[in-house]
Amino acid sequence: MAKIDAAVLPAGYSTQPGHDGVYAQFHADGQLAEVAVHREGRRAAGTWALCVEARQETARAEYTVEMTFPPPPSPSGLIAAAGPRTLEEFVRARLAQIDSQSKSAGPYCSFCAQGLHKVTFLIGGPGVSICGACVQLCREILRENKPRRRWWWPFS
Repeated sequence: MAKIDAAVLPAGYSTQPGHDGVYAQFHADGQLAEVAVHREGRRAAGTWALCVEARQETARAEYTVEMTFPPPPSPSGLIAAAGPRTLEEFVRARLAQIDSQSKSAGPYCSFCAQGLHKVTFLIGGPGVSICGACVQLCREILRENKPRRRWWWPFS
């Protein structure tokens, strides 16, 4: 097995906590453990982190999403209607999704967490899937709100 160490990282990375930019952590043997973009001493929202366990030949990519509650208003009012209004609502929705996924063998919708056995169909992409009901909901949101500019909000 090849050693995955600092040689694979981009120039300018740091191992110092609190450093803004590419931050890396290593296992005691020098193998890469984690690399991520940090801002103000923590993972930056809207960026990817890579966690590596070379001894087991596994890796995990994690996308960092940060939400504030209540969510900031948008010009169209769509954001306020689409997401959870409180931290408790967000946590409860994510716990329900985790519970549903733990009981579902096989693929599931990344938006509503329903497994293949509960939906009509799933459209799969790299690491995500969306069911027919969520596609329909997206179509309704777009039809009703006709956004004039690009926007993004994580669906929960």
